Amino acid sequence: MLSQIKLILNLTTNTYDTAIENIIDMYEKPLLLTLKGEYLQNLSAYPIIYTGLAEIMAGEFLNSLNREEIDTISISSTSISTTKPSGADLIEQGEEKLAPFKCDFGQSEINVLSSTLGEGLEFENGN
Repeated sequence: MLSQIKLILNLTTNTYDTAIENIIDMYEKPLLLTLKGEYLQNLSAYPIIYTGLAEIMAGEFLNSLNREEIDTISISSTSISTTKPSGADLIEQGEEKLAPFKCDFGQSEINVLSSTLGEGLEFENGN
């Protein structure tokens, strides 16, 4: 996964390897848990799934890097900031790739979460 993220970000050095590995540790398992198990068993889906995961994690890495590194030059009352690429586009691109493989958390979970105290729980399927 590290090499795929570095490829997406066009990184050729090992400078950010530890930071990227931390992002992988933080995001890979939770993202995989949102996917339907049958697709995780299907080897033909792996390239799409792992490309989507890598794009999301590359975007998260870019966002974290941008929070840490802000380049601003101030002269008198004028400030000039460099524009850094946002990870939002990569995250969106990865989410679009993963969308067909995601679990469909049904209406019943939504109704349970939105029910209020003192009222009965309502389920879409009538349970």
